Amino acid sequence: MRIAILIAGAAAICGCAGSSGTAAAPPNPDLAARYLAIIASRNAASDGLSGALADPNHTVDSVRPAAQKLLDADIKTNNDLLAFQSQVPSKMRQDVSSLRAAFSANENDLKKVVASKTMAELNVALAAAGQDSITFNGAATLLRTDLGLPPASVSAPLA
Repeated sequence: MRIAILIAGAAAICGCAGSSGTAAAPPNPDLAARYLAIIASRNAASDGLSGALADPNHTVDSVRPAAQKLLDADIKTNNDLLAFQSQVPSKMRQDVSSLRAAFSANENDLKKVVASKTMAELNVALAAAGQDSITFNGAATLLRTDLGLPPASVSAPLA
């Protein structure tokens, strides 16, 4: 059961990772490149948390620093997406807004991960993140499609 919870939770912290295939040429390569630049540090932090969770001997204390790093990256990414939202064509703005809302939910989940004091609390926080991952991954996929990018890939065994 614990592994299933970790898998679901780790899935929630992914969603904007690099591509797993090819897509048609972006309608605006500059916008696609800016989006990829915005999410780059967030993806690196997500990989770090996935790695911490992949350790079969992980503890709350070993996961917390990686979760905090991802939380900080998510907050910065969300702020950067706010500026990006004003730069995209009007037909894409709702998709950027949806991704920003999903980032906000992910931030709340990560705050609970960081605040966890026991493995039981950590598992509950990761399960909540797993529930939010469906919306998060869907929003990321919509925006990536708008930008002519392929869907995000899963970059780690638990992600």
